[in-house]
Amino acid sequence: MADDVAKTLGQLKANAAQLKHAEARLTRSIEQIDAQLTRLGIGVRVPPEPVSKGGPQLGCRRFFDGWRLTTVITGLAELQAETPVHEAAPEIQRELVAHVPALLTKLSTAVGARLKATQKAAGEAEKLLEAVAEV
Repeated sequence: MADDVAKTLGQLKANAAQLKHAEARLTRSIEQIDAQLTRLGIGVRVPPEPVSKGGPQLGCRRFFDGWRLTTVITGLAELQAETPVHEAAPEIQRELVAHVPALLTKLSTAVGARLKATQKAAGEAEKLLEAVAEV
């Protein structure tokens, strides 16, 4: 019996160490995605939306130090806060990571729409500038 307990504890120790390493890799990968979004300077916020019925939410917004994938965390007194995904619990990170490609597609679509609207506005502004310059 003591041998079984020792064997079980040894396996538990090995699994716990591997889990800790895997969770660190997951967090580091999410942080690298955030860094890439910051480098791209996306400039478009996507409010967090549930990824599944009753599941966590996933979005993207700018914090003081760059763009971040975000989720909504419910705290004391049911107060909710939008928080970077890399700061969320590993369980939430694991659930959200599968939905990042869909969020990136939304971001791409939103940036494309913003580009089109900005190009149109810039064209109108240039026409106005020409009209004003003729006066």
